[in-house]
Amino acid sequence: MNLHKNMEYITWKDYKIIERENISLWPTICNTNDRSVLVVWYEYNSKTEVKPSDIFFTTLKDGKIGLIKKLSSYTGYDNGPNIIQDKYGSTWFSWHSWRDPGKGPFIPDSTENIWMKCKYKSDTWSDEFLPFPNMKSTNYPSLIQINDGRYVMVFSIESRNEIYISVSTNGFLWDEPRKIEIPGLVRADIIEDNCGQYLITCERKESNSSDIIVIKSNDLNDWGNVTKLPGSDNGYRPKISQNKHGDYLITWHSNHWGSNEYIFYSEVLNEYLNITFESDNSGGNACWALNYIEITNKENNFCKIFNFGVNGINESNKYIKITDKNCLFGKNNYGFTDYVYSMVRNLGDDLTTDFVYCNKKNTFKIHVPNGQYRIKCILSSWIASTKKITITINGCIVYKPDNCDHDKSFYSISHDGKSWNMPNIIKSNNYDINRPSKIIEYNNQYIVALTVFNQHGVFIELMYGKHDT
Repeated sequence: MNLHKNMEYITWKDYKIIERENISLWPTICNTNDRSVLVVWYEYNSKTEVKPSDIFFTTLKDGKIGLIKKLSSYTGYDNGPNIIQDKYGSTWFSWHSWRDPGKGPFIPDSTENIWMKCKYKSDTWSDEFLPFPNMKSTNYPSLIQINDGRYVMVFSIESRNEIYISVSTNGFLWDEPRKIEIPGLVRADIIEDNCGQYLITCERKESNSSDIIVIKSNDLNDWGNVTKLPGSDNGYRPKISQNKHGDYLITWHSNHWGSNEYIFYSEVLNEYLNITFESDNSGGNACWALNYIEITNKENNFCKIFNFGVNGINESNKYIKITDKNCLFGKNNYGFTDYVYSMVRNLGDDLTTDFVYCNKKNTFKIHVPNGQYRIKCILSSWIASTKKITITINGCIVYKPDNCDHDKSFYSISHDGKSWNMPNIIKSNNYDINRPSKIIEYNNQYIVALTVFNQHGVFIELMYGKHDT
């Protein structure tokens, strides 16, 4: 099979699954000098929850997955790994990490920073180090070695929607990072193309939306020629590569992670409204997470609003605040029939930054006058974007796991880096398929790695592809 520059479409097939017990996310891949593929990802120390995480890596050679090794061993959260092998045979790992005790992803006042580590060709290791010790909140590194031997890294300060670039002659000592002066950019990935031009793909944030763009430079200093990829609205975490014939390939995934609003209607005949939540316990959906319930009946002017979680205050009695401390049904004639837990995440607005959650079936019960009611619920993602939850109101199912949107992974092809094809799906199922790696060439075919959510868990899958025209 020959790869050629006129390709328009890639046919993907399942190839290898990296079987792990715990939640595995965010694969990155690269070619090596010995014609194998390096694969790196991070794992939570749990099958069901966001727990301290570490970086792991392995090789794909001759169609076989090699020994899985652990790169990091800190008790905090290591995340967002990147990997390259340079022309000298050294392997460079970069990632971002939360290392303050008790801090981690989503936790208020948490700070992450980029770390690096090098495995030399001689199989010895450097100590891990901070490439930018004077900066804080750095994340999402993308590292390359360019033709003149220098190393180039782009990275984000996600909290400010900014990306930076820095250059090093040896991979250890880095120039002062320079901000790329295009507003609203985050999660960048960089390549040097076959003509010596530099391309970055990244998310562009505007108001409450995002898309995928490409910017270019001839000298790593002046960046412009902004091109938006068609069909990339709500795109997330793009990666860019180029094949040996000069075609450019970008991968990304759609993003449904966060909070969603749902409206239901129900008739009450026995003076009680019972709203039952139950997760299907599939990969990334061990718990349901509830932010808000608003119950109204215009005919009798009834309105009660419940805000769930420990964050904020009950402002002018606008909300009834429900936490893990006052969650049970009792003399107030509202509450859950079993215990829930509270969580605060460092994202969202006043309503969605906190919630209560539970890993089993549970009912929120409230005494109301008989009548017709409108029920508005706001639910948050647990780990998966897809909210695989069944919601029942007074015995009637109003929401099923199959009703929800789920993430899909896409790729787009360009022959000149300017005009991009409409996106095609790499893989899709009724669960999330997200965080695709960049596409690389290996043994006359394409390889991509994905994070796959299904009924069994969350794991890394490698897929191989052949072109169509």
